[in-house]
Amino acid sequence: MAKRSSIAKHGSMWSAFVVAVVAIAACFGPRDAQAQGVAGWGLTGFSNIDDLSNNIVKVAAGLYHTVALKNDGTVACWGYNDSGQCNTPANLGPVTAIAAGYYHTVALKNDGTVACWGYNYFGQCNTPPNLGTVTAIAAGGEHTVALKNDGTVACWGYNYSGQCNTPPNLGPVTAIAAGGVHTVALKNDGTVACWGYNNFGQCNTPANLGPVTAIAAGGEHTVALKNDGTVACWGNNDYGQCNTPPNLGPVTAISAGFYHTVAKICTTPNISRGSGNLGAIGAGTPREFAFTNLPAAAASATLTIRVRADLNLASEYLSLKLDGTTQPNLLFVNGANDCPAAPDTATVTIPLKQLTALVADGTLTVRLEASPLVGASQCADGLCEISLRYDTVPVDCNNNGTDDGCEINAVTDCNGNSVLDSCDIASGTATDINANGRPDSCEYDCNTNGLPDSYELAQGTAPDCNANGKIDSCDIASGTATDIDTNGIPDACQGDCNGNSIPDTYEILLDPSKDCDMDIALDVCEIAANPALDCNQNGALDGCELNAGSADCNANGVLDSCEIATGAQDKDADGVLDDCEFARGDFDLDGTVGGADLAVLLSIWGVINPPLGDLNGDGIISGADLSIFLGNWGAY
Repeated sequence: MAKRSSIAKHGSMWSAFVVAVVAIAACFGPRDAQAQGVAGWGLTGFSNIDDLSNNIVKVAAGLYHTVALKNDGTVACWGYNDSGQCNTPANLGPVTAIAAGYYHTVALKNDGTVACWGYNYFGQCNTPPNLGTVTAIAAGGEHTVALKNDGTVACWGYNYSGQCNTPPNLGPVTAIAAGGVHTVALKNDGTVACWGYNNFGQCNTPANLGPVTAIAAGGEHTVALKNDGTVACWGNNDYGQCNTPPNLGPVTAISAGFYHTVAKICTTPNISRGSGNLGAIGAGTPREFAFTNLPAAAASATLTIRVRADLNLASEYLSLKLDGTTQPNLLFVNGANDCPAAPDTATVTIPLKQLTALVADGTLTVRLEASPLVGASQCADGLCEISLRYDTVPVDCNNNGTDDGCEINAVTDCNGNSVLDSCDIASGTATDINANGRPDSCEYDCNTNGLPDSYELAQGTAPDCNANGKIDSCDIASGTATDIDTNGIPDACQGDCNGNSIPDTYEILLDPSKDCDMDIALDVCEIAANPALDCNQNGALDGCELNAGSADCNANGVLDSCEIATGAQDKDADGVLDDCEFARGDFDLDGTVGGADLAVLLSIWGVINPPLGDLNGDGIISGADLSIFLGNWGAY
């Protein structure tokens, strides 16, 4: 496929980056998520939104395509499909998260693997082999980012601006985001790291930003949600995308388009639940639905009933029962229709006092019964739906004046139990041994010993020889580091003086001759560091050659061959120092102590300090020298 042409910053194509904005329908409160529908607006010329049966749990928007994750783990996609970005693979399997780049789509499967399809000119869909288990994904313009279960970040695809050059020693990461040409990471300590294209300062994280709980990356700007519910933004602000409105908070979630920013504001906590279509209703065919796990109410509730039924006569109506008690309200007595195209609707207010009693056990059962003249089969497409909505009593476990539901997100409630981590810790439900405000169970514990890795590293109880923020044994276990000698220390941290990626100690273990002097150092490296240790340049330490019996006739610790090479006399070129031959009495250097040598010795008899022949070193040729001479008689 030919490379796409670049898009100009102010081109009309980018006048609004998200050309098909997708939103989750507002059918839930801060602590009350149900299956959701999808609404979309903007440029829709490429296709219409599919019928998704209102079972959407997550959505993502690319440049001209939209992706939805359904509550059964399947993926739907619609919009521009010129690069196959909406060709969801067959047999994809259950999916837990989705992301959309300009022209590619990414899915995180429930087994921790990553699938990708669509435009792949820059390799953005070439998921690395041996990626390991992934817990989160993000899609930039033309690059893909994955957060692994060990807190490290992987990236592949377009890297012209270094957006895939994950910083070394980044440390454990809890969340990731990908912008047009930059990448952002939220670290375990609440700080933000950023790399890639920085022409607008989108990677210039503000000083004194403070603890952050969520991040988002736009085309050329970066957004952070702080732990106090306020929003910080930096980078390109040509369209006011970083002009955070005053008095915005408290904010519970953030998102970023190419040239705009979105924040979800905390509102009064409430529940809003629906039964879905219970089917046709009629005489002898009542409809009933039980709302369960209901929280305490703070105000009256609104019960909404939508029906398509045989209700056009005054004698055709519905009666209402709440937890088995008949209510005074008769529904649809007047003004209803007979099988209308648009369902008839009735609302009932349940006063707070009554509601409090009804939901005291966390359950409310609503039953609708039809009068005798209502025929259940009258309408071919009969329908009956019941919905309940009311404001709930705020929960503020940390007593900061903000409902917990407004603060809970994947970072502040890491174990997903709908209780703020800080409250879990304060109550003793969760431990926090390193006092960093994060339950130990949510921190990385690669060796599964019950202690966060960060704590072990800080205490020095677990080694991290390469200072990458990971315990050595875990680097080895995950395959990030090799340990060829199985001594528990990554090979990269052990001595490797010859640069062959094999620890010196392991080489010596396999072949002890490589360390002839047994000083736990390879001979070749000792020689490289001090060439004088191998005077004859044969790759062996002189000391070891001497110990093995190599010639050092004058016992001065230097090989005879090296002395000769540097100028010592060896007139007969036999590899033996002449001085050593003279010391034996071989004055003519013929390899034998014989008559000719005796003649030489006698010729200098009695000479004091002679040039040769003083075999006992007393400074004079005498009988003592003759005795030594005769003792050496013959060939040697």
